[in-house]
Amino acid sequence: MNQEPVNVSPRADLEDYMIVMAERRIRHLPVVEQGHVLGVVSSTDLLKLAIQ
Repeated sequence: MNQEPVNVSPRADLEDYMIVMAERRIRHLPVVEQGHVLGVVSSTDLLKLAIQ
């Protein structure tokens, strides 16, 4: 497990999510605002959005 988990803001755009996931080689990314987890974005979610 990672000491400092990677997370993103809900205000980040699709490209930011994709960059973070590619650089870190991860498939799931928590979306966090003010210390609260709002949800988790998967690589499949991003692919579906990119296709639309």
